[in-house]
Amino acid sequence: MIPERLAEKNLFVALCERLRWWLWFDAPRQRLIEAHGGLTPDDVHQIAGSYRFARNLHNDSIEELIESLSLAAQDDFTTLEARAEQLAGIIDRLHTQHATRFRLMSGTTKLFWFVRPEGWTPCDKLARAGLGTGGQAPIDQMRRFYRRLDEVGFLEHAAALDRFIADHGLPPLSGTRVLDVLLMTLGDPRAWAQRREMAMAFAKSLPDSMQSSLISLAEQLTDAADGGLGIEVSS
Repeated sequence: MIPERLAEKNLFVALCERLRWWLWFDAPRQRLIEAHGGLTPDDVHQIAGSYRFARNLHNDSIEELIESLSLAAQDDFTTLEARAEQLAGIIDRLHTQHATRFRLMSGTTKLFWFVRPEGWTPCDKLARAGLGTGGQAPIDQMRRFYRRLDEVGFLEHAAALDRFIADHGLPPLSGTRVLDVLLMTLGDPRAWAQRREMAMAFAKSLPDSMQSSLISLAEQLTDAADGGLGIEVSS
């Protein structure tokens, strides 16, 4: 039985949605990427289709994009903004060289998570709205988003969340991606009721042991998380 007070929490909804997405797409795709020895064009197309940026892909640049992201992943950065600057260079270069209609900003940040997920989170319109960052051009929006995440200690919060997730025996959902879903939830209030309905249906479909672990984790986290990241996590 899922306590009603948890069902009204944005963070519980985010945890449910993240677990559902992890089991359905991210975990299997990561395993395939490992088996392939790295990102392949088919991986790119599958990720783009599921993450809804396929229309912005430029087929002639996919191989070069894969190579650029793989090389970028070899570099270490202490801040999200520094990594974002690196990816911005790739995005601008491919846009210029291939005369693409759109810069593949959101899609590149999502693909990079599959190349090097540790310490990274995607940037898209809903997450930016949830964090309350603006900007004019897409690259400027991207820079502001990651700069703000650095300012609120996003990676530290995510690392703590990873420890809580592991302590409750749940799969490695990625704390950064749980918080990503949380931001998207906050950035799209009109879809709250639909997200909540799906989250509850998913949670009730889980095996008893996993459902108990999820509820236990949420009960420990939801109150402590209120006010974290400089945002509200209670509906």
